[in-house]
Amino acid sequence: MKVRIFLLIFLMMMIASLAIYQIFFMDSTISFNVMLVHQPHLDKYGLGIKAAYSSVMEEEGIPYHWQTRKNILRFSPSAILRNNPVIIFPDEITQKIPKEFAMWVKEYIALGGNVLIVFDSGVCTKTGVYREEAVFSSFLGLNYITYKKYERNAYQLGHIQFPNKEIASYFQIPPGKMSDNLTVSGYKYGNLDYPVAKVEIDEDYNDFEVFANTNYLDGTVEPNMILKHLGDGKVFFVNLPLGYLKAFGSDDLMLRSTIITFLFRIVKFPHMVSKPFNKGGLVLNWHLDHYKERKNFDLMVKNNLIRKNINQSFQITAGDFLHKPGDNKGFDAGGKGKKTIRKLINYGSIGSHGGWAHEWFANNLENGTFSETDIEWNIKRNADLLSDIVGYKITEFSAPRGYHKQPLMTEIIERNGFTSYYYTGDSGSQPNRTFYNGELVSESVIAFPIMPIFKWASVQELGNYNIEPQFYENWLMRTLDYIVEYKTTVLIYSHFYDFVNYPQYMKPFNVFLDKLQEYQKKDLLQVNSMNYFAEYLVRFLKTECNFEIRDEKFRIDISNPEGLKGFSIALPKQLCRRPAGYGFVLDSDEDYYYIIINKDMNEKLFVFPLR
Repeated sequence: MKVRIFLLIFLMMMIASLAIYQIFFMDSTISFNVMLVHQPHLDKYGLGIKAAYSSVMEEEGIPYHWQTRKNILRFSPSAILRNNPVIIFPDEITQKIPKEFAMWVKEYIALGGNVLIVFDSGVCTKTGVYREEAVFSSFLGLNYITYKKYERNAYQLGHIQFPNKEIASYFQIPPGKMSDNLTVSGYKYGNLDYPVAKVEIDEDYNDFEVFANTNYLDGTVEPNMILKHLGDGKVFFVNLPLGYLKAFGSDDLMLRSTIITFLFRIVKFPHMVSKPFNKGGLVLNWHLDHYKERKNFDLMVKNNLIRKNINQSFQITAGDFLHKPGDNKGFDAGGKGKKTIRKLINYGSIGSHGGWAHEWFANNLENGTFSETDIEWNIKRNADLLSDIVGYKITEFSAPRGYHKQPLMTEIIERNGFTSYYYTGDSGSQPNRTFYNGELVSESVIAFPIMPIFKWASVQELGNYNIEPQFYENWLMRTLDYIVEYKTTVLIYSHFYDFVNYPQYMKPFNVFLDKLQEYQKKDLLQVNSMNYFAEYLVRFLKTECNFEIRDEKFRIDISNPEGLKGFSIALPKQLCRRPAGYGFVLDSDEDYYYIIINKDMNEKLFVFPLR
């Protein structure tokens, strides 16, 4: 019996070793994968952080795999580098990286590898005791564990500030997510307090480029994000718990921006493009919840603030009351508002805003009066009435006052066939599968974070705080350029009555719409519904795509059971010559060729010459 158990264990070890060998060596083929590292035996907290990284990698079309530190140390840096030109050491789940990793990683970088080190990687011994110096501090020129010196103050709160607009733009921080002094901000909060480590600079090895600084609340300033060149490779350090922020902090932007900046801009890694036809997208999202909006619609049309050639998203609270039954202040979709809805159809798509009566539904949500059954019944009757009027299934949702209690609200709308929802969490980021308390909320219902205007979001809020119209116009124009330049998808929201109450913002919005139409004519971006972008992303996530160099050719093997039309592949110019072939159109920028698949197909093998 003991012999059988021994043989079984031996066989399992051989199979595991073979799988690892195939990942790292694979005959003469060179593959392109990002390796993410984790320590063994992760708890629920660690699994949540691991899942957050995986989710962003998948949504950004990046081939990746996870390995434990023990598996990596079985091989030389040159062997790992062959098929893994990038290694990421995430926060929390690599705290106990052993000391010997430092020399291994340094050699890997010197040979041409690229490494991202996040927050607290390597700060603890295997027993969980803080080290005097973090494992990677020796070649970073910066020590990010100072517990022996500062104790409780080794971890503090601080603001993240970029040195100039060029670097903030390079890091793809949206205009609405920064204050005037380039500090990262959030909707309703203003400048955000982030958890950061107290760092100390080694003056003999501080030959790094600073991408952002930490302004600690004690008044000191130290580097937060640094890039350093070592031999033929690069190492990027970020003093933020990126995985924690995504998994537990409802902050997708910092993790996503870091991965995009490091992999796509610094390393220039081949990847799929997560936007339809390689273009940025805009969702113009209007919430209609009041009887006055029926009349306000005519004023919006008269003032050219909604236009038939700009596809917009109108989400409606359907009931005939607002605060309490009988007040007759609701939109009344089934009665007096029906005519307006039939007009709205000509300007875009119709979605559902909450459950029947805006203030009544919001109050009952916030004070806990409604049971799950009550919530679902009111959401369903709201959507069903709208569906009966417009003649199609309602798939877009927005919660009143932005009160979208996770995960309950998403579970309810998923059961009722919704594909997407307006979201005040993850503000400033792009549509994504958001997390709550360390768990993915839904695989198929996509959150659309609002794009803030510093700590505001709607025109009503700007008016309430007497914000200058020129400030609003500048933000609109910069946001539009941000969408086009970075090919990202953004949601901007407001109400009709915002412009009626504060008409000084009508002119800036018209200037914005004029520019938007100009960009549409030039085919620089897409303006569409939440459902359009959500369905694309869910289909995108079903794609298999492999990048390889074989027989002195660059090969891209891509497949999707629901079709590849509209998908794009970013091919680094430093790897390949200009691609030629059929079944795609070609676009390019300074760093990449973009292969845009414009034919109906489920699989395709592209083979291109190396540079």
